[in-house]
Amino acid sequence: MFLQASKKKWAGTLALAFLLGSVSLGARQAAAFGSPEELPDEAVLGQPAPSADVPGRQDSHNAKDSSVPGLPILEEAASILGTTVTSLKESLEKGRSLSDVAKEKGIGEKELAAKLLAIRDSKIDQAVKEGRLDAERAAALKQRMAEHLKRMMQDKALLDHHNRHQHGKTRHGLKPDQEKLAQAIGISKEELHRELRQGKSLQQIAESKGITKSQLISRIQALLAPDLEKYVEQRVPARDS
Repeated sequence: MFLQASKKKWAGTLALAFLLGSVSLGARQAAAFGSPEELPDEAVLGQPAPSADVPGRQDSHNAKDSSVPGLPILEEAASILGTTVTSLKESLEKGRSLSDVAKEKGIGEKELAAKLLAIRDSKIDQAVKEGRLDAERAAALKQRMAEHLKRMMQDKALLDHHNRHQHGKTRHGLKPDQEKLAQAIGISKEELHRELRQGKSLQQIAESKGITKSQLISRIQALLAPDLEKYVEQRVPARDS
């Protein structure tokens, strides 16, 4: 009886967490439009870059021979440096940064940054054109992109940091069915993703449909119920301090 009550309490807490945006919705496309400082290299930034007239683009190389999901900067840098992702990864695994590898190939950090920024700007512009990103969000991404790229280029443990993030996200994230979540609000999954990309919270989306916060929490609580037991019983490995 106590366990059942505890599970209900957990469900309510998690439902509220969804409203506050602190639990992953599992909508990678929607979540990845946050600031570059807060998120890994993915989603709109992971879409194929336009190949025409992109500075430093080397299409003769198969940059995607060993791509890393969520880390498109490897493909971008490999194309600029005229190498493969596999070779680039091998260099990074030896403790080098992207800037270090570029210097070994006669390309300075500023030049690499400029070429990466050109690719990113093209991707963001394409996302706006296709309606996957609004103009305000695009401007915010562009404003912070240079600093984001600099941080990634200078990171001598880029792969390790990325792998830790991906492991934590995939193992410990509670991800409800997107179709059911959209149905709880009374919209399609596509509309849900579109609204989230515009920076709206679930509460804001629900209220626009005449659904109160308490009603939404109850609906999400019911949605989470089937997976809740697995979530609370999941073993989480201890992290080094």
